[in-house]
Amino acid sequence: AVIGYCWKMMKELDDLKQNDRLAFKSDSDSGSGSVFAVLRGDIFAMLAGIEGECFVRKEEGVEGSGKFGIAFGLKGIAESEIQQLKKLCVLGDSFLSLQNFVDEQLSINAGLYLTSLGDSIDAVLDDYRNDLLQLDEDIKHDDSKPLSILIYDLNNHFILLPMILDMVEEISERKLRGCSLVAYLHEQIALKPMSTRAPFQRIFKDSVRVFLQQLSSWTVYGVLIGREYEFLVKKRRNQKLTNSTSYRGVWDDYEINGEQTMPIFSKRFHAKILEMGLYCLLLKSSSQQSGTAYVSVRQEHEFEDSILTLANDDIFDVVKLERTLGVVHDHLSKFVGSLLSSKADLHNTLKLIKEYFLLGAGNVYVAFLDEAAVSLKQHTTTRSSHEMQAAFEHAFVELGMEDSRGASMFQMHVEDHSLKGNVVDALSLSLVSVPWPLHVIFTQDTMERYDSIFRFLMKLRVAQHALDSVWRAQMKVHKSVRAEECIHVWDLRRNMAHVITNLQSYIQADVLSVCFADLEKSIKGVESVPKLIELHDSYLSSIASRTFQDREKIKKELEHLVSLCLKFCALVNSVPSPEHVPVKSVVSIKQEFSRLVAFLVAVLATVKDRHLSHLLVRIDFNHFYSQGYFSGREQSTAQLQGRASNSTSTMSDTRMVATTTTATATLY
Repeated sequence: AVIGYCWKMMKELDDLKQNDRLAFKSDSDSGSGSVFAVLRGDIFAMLAGIEGECFVRKEEGVEGSGKFGIAFGLKGIAESEIQQLKKLCVLGDSFLSLQNFVDEQLSINAGLYLTSLGDSIDAVLDDYRNDLLQLDEDIKHDDSKPLSILIYDLNNHFILLPMILDMVEEISERKLRGCSLVAYLHEQIALKPMSTRAPFQRIFKDSVRVFLQQLSSWTVYGVLIGREYEFLVKKRRNQKLTNSTSYRGVWDDYEINGEQTMPIFSKRFHAKILEMGLYCLLLKSSSQQSGTAYVSVRQEHEFEDSILTLANDDIFDVVKLERTLGVVHDHLSKFVGSLLSSKADLHNTLKLIKEYFLLGAGNVYVAFLDEAAVSLKQHTTTRSSHEMQAAFEHAFVELGMEDSRGASMFQMHVEDHSLKGNVVDALSLSLVSVPWPLHVIFTQDTMERYDSIFRFLMKLRVAQHALDSVWRAQMKVHKSVRAEECIHVWDLRRNMAHVITNLQSYIQADVLSVCFADLEKSIKGVESVPKLIELHDSYLSSIASRTFQDREKIKKELEHLVSLCLKFCALVNSVPSPEHVPVKSVVSIKQEFSRLVAFLVAVLATVKDRHLSHLLVRIDFNHFYSQGYFSGREQSTAQLQGRASNSTSTMSDTRMVATTTTATATLY
């Protein structure tokens, strides 16, 4: 139709040239009707974006560079007629600019949304072309009509085409594309007069159709169609993240495309769209592994149809879209929840990790410490990892648990970079395998957080085990030695055991058990993977906070306290009898132990935390340390120093220690 119309216009223009009608003189009796009669072919050709001899572009004599203008030398036209012809030229310019935009989008494969925009604008221009053809037919039968009648008949297009052209120019200037283009078109509808909204609604409706196609493909099949930068979701191109310890597999392969977010949707709705596609990918991967389809083909088609049918609505209803996607999301969440609970066994996996990483399986670790007691006292070697794993496996065998899930799920080892240190400082636990798809929750980074807590708890358990061993050794010889000769050793061991035992009791009873109970309660019925990740991260953060793992100064002092206890035990075990323990060494250890306990008590008394107040009550029961122990420490230490004639160390003033420690604790 367009080619035929252009051919017709060019034929009429040739006829005008042959009759030499370009230079004419207006007849005073014919008025402006003769202008229309003579230039009809040129006018309609110009309105269709076709250059002729009477209306030309980019040539010398054109009024307005790059736009249609009246050819130089055209005579016999009144000034009023020139103004009317210029107005028609503006309409021809608008049409031609829009036509060029449409041709460009359709020829260069500009993407789903810009191609759809080009098709929609071309459909609007078809109305304009049809009106031109109809006016041309009408004027053939009555060419005496003035130009004002033609302008009046095209009045709607005089308003509409420049508005569409302004919109197109802004789109090109801002380089809008994809979902951001849909959001922009939605804004434009509200800004337009009611009389001109229909074409803009048509353009917007076509773009919404493309959006719903992309949306259904992602939320039902987990597939991104079109160019990846056009949709709300995009695939990450971050190799560092893929190789990092926090990589969650498919869960970290996609993210929300910040450049394509739509203001008409909430942040939660954007997150739900991302989540639905990830659910589809998880279920698809599980189906490939197990051969069982969690979502049937019929259900997928029903979900897809429920989304695509929204494109037939006259008005785009965001609430209706959210409600429709909510139904699909609920079904997918149910399938994923079933996958996590039945196949992956999330709850039992959490319990196993708590038992072994957080030392809940006390019988296993008692057997392990008995088996590895000698190796733990030594410096690390290349065989340390093998020895620790052998002791760990032997503990399961001794308890008759060699076929248990824990025996095959966890592995004890010693870190290679700590070969010059002690085994107990380098001892580490790792998860051999994570049931699929729990890798999205238990990432390598998450397991390292577990391992950090395990190291601290294990050192506490080793210290407690060592102090108990010293006590058993004391009980064997206490009748054969004089009490006054080794009372200082027994007293220090008793106080160390009190602090270590209560610290460990607090962590197991008031921290780990309570936090795990809260986690079990919070994840009950939760089917959203992001919510599970959030709750689990919160669980680990709570444990880390209550065990001082996120307070570097306190953590360092506690580790020093544990190391001091191990040093004391090694000192006692190095002599045949408690009375042979060097008094000078006992004095030095007791001084440092007193400082550390004073620091811990001051910190617990200063920090406003109801959980830590339980620990303060356990350690400083009846204010034993804060009011009695430190005041009597000076006298007992002086007695020890009197017995150690070669001792050169002296104790600090008790009040100075307490004051300094309290001031230090206030900073933390």
